[in-house]
Amino acid sequence: GVPAGAPFNGNCNQNRSAVEGAIAYGFLDAPISAARNSMRFDLGTIVVNANTVSCTSGATNEKLCEFLQTAINNAGGPNNKEQVGKEFLNVLAFPPP
Repeated sequence: GVPAGAPFNGNCNQNRSAVEGAIAYGFLDAPISAARNSMRFDLGTIVVNANTVSCTSGATNEKLCEFLQTAINNAGGPNNKEQVGKEFLNVLAFPPP
């Protein structure tokens, strides 16, 4: 994969495989992993905050806001950040029509 903070090296396939690997990692539920849960929590926090800041002002990217809101709704609301993160990965993998 590509180390965090590494400059773009011009290899889209390499960078894409790192992103796909991260998405696949976020989907896994077994074995239980504190690192995975932490990553989901961080992602969920970003999703909830981005939705709050970007999707209530009127000047929005409607498709992105749909992805954010779908993840929050599927998680049962914004309070369980870890579940929001997992649901956002699901929305990225299986976007709404």
